[in-house]
Amino acid sequence: MGAVDATFKLYTNDPRNNLVEIKGTGFIRPVPEFIKRMTKVNLTGGEDVGLYKVYPTAHSEMVVERQERVKLIYKIRTDDAQAGELKLVSNDFKDAKYTLRRDPASANYFLEVETEPVGEMGARNVKITLQNTGDKVQTFDIVLALKVPAESLTFAPSVVNCGEVPLSSLKEFANRVGRLGIRKLAGTFKIKAVSSTIQFLKPEIQEMVAGSNYLVRLSTDPQNLPKPGSYEGMIRIETDDAQKPVVEVPVKIVITDK
Repeated sequence: MGAVDATFKLYTNDPRNNLVEIKGTGFIRPVPEFIKRMTKVNLTGGEDVGLYKVYPTAHSEMVVERQERVKLIYKIRTDDAQAGELKLVSNDFKDAKYTLRRDPASANYFLEVETEPVGEMGARNVKITLQNTGDKVQTFDIVLALKVPAESLTFAPSVVNCGEVPLSSLKEFANRVGRLGIRKLAGTFKIKAVSSTIQFLKPEIQEMVAGSNYLVRLSTDPQNLPKPGSYEGMIRIETDDAQKPVVEVPVKIVITDK
């Protein structure tokens, strides 16, 4: 992030000026959060739609939570002088609220969209129709497919099977015997606590992607050795997610007398 300097050297056949240096500075800004959640994104090239380019894309999908509102901004531009003014044709605000404005300092238009919340699982398309008023009249759509999963908070595997572990290998040091991934398909969440009902298994949390993807590793506790046998229990994960504050995942392990 921040300023990035670059220097380009051009070597020419001009004997009085055979080397030309061009210096430039670019400013790197973070990608907006909503773009990270969209599919088919092309930040540099956008998507060609007739006379226009739409950034980051004109047709995309996004996974959202129930009752979530999402704010997006599309940039629309054209280099065709005969395009004229771009206007909204849609007047149905059932699925989203949106406004179109033109940047007076450039040829860019900005379409600002705020989706209406979806209450039930499934899919819904937000379609916004635009049309230009120039000599080359064109009508085109910007479509965003909103998908609400049945479970926004997911985990894998569904059962943590640690397999067979010889008792002799547990006496000297802790062994990692299993792992569990938990992530949120839309939005963010945090793990508040994690515990195991099998006393000799110690869970540890590793954050893979801040606020959305975690890995829970299971290790044996050399200070709390079990007896040989089969053990079944639960990994209990407490989160700050309003819809799923507690996730319980079955876990099983067999300790062999070796």
